[in-house]
Amino acid sequence: MFAGCSAQNYACPASIVAPPQLVYPVAGARNVPDGLASVIVSNGATSVSLVPPSGATLHSSTLTMVPTPLPTPNAEPSSLTTPSLLGLSAFAIGSLTPTTTYSVMIGYTESTCNDSTGSSQHAAEIDAGTFTTQ
Repeated sequence: MFAGCSAQNYACPASIVAPPQLVYPVAGARNVPDGLASVIVSNGATSVSLVPPSGATLHSSTLTMVPTPLPTPNAEPSSLTTPSLLGLSAFAIGSLTPTTTYSVMIGYTESTCNDSTGSSQHAAEIDAGTFTTQ
């Protein structure tokens, strides 16, 4: 159980951990290379899905090495207290279609706490924004 969570009637936070954030490509980016090797996210993501306006969704749960230095432009996740590669995950992505806008969905495990039932974990997904390939 998480600190502050129990099956007793204790007040506890609605969410234990902040959801992941898109680090690279940064949300709203344009001219992202269509040979994108990986999508980089923060905070314990379990998968990434790239959803084009038409055609098949690209889904990846295959982790790869976080590149160093990070590609630019990138977003510094607000959930990280110090800029570093700690807490970042890179998901392998194949070739993308040129001049296409992709919506990025990030899968993760959400931990919640209820005042009467205690803590629980379940699969969740967050819309992390879009980017457009060159």
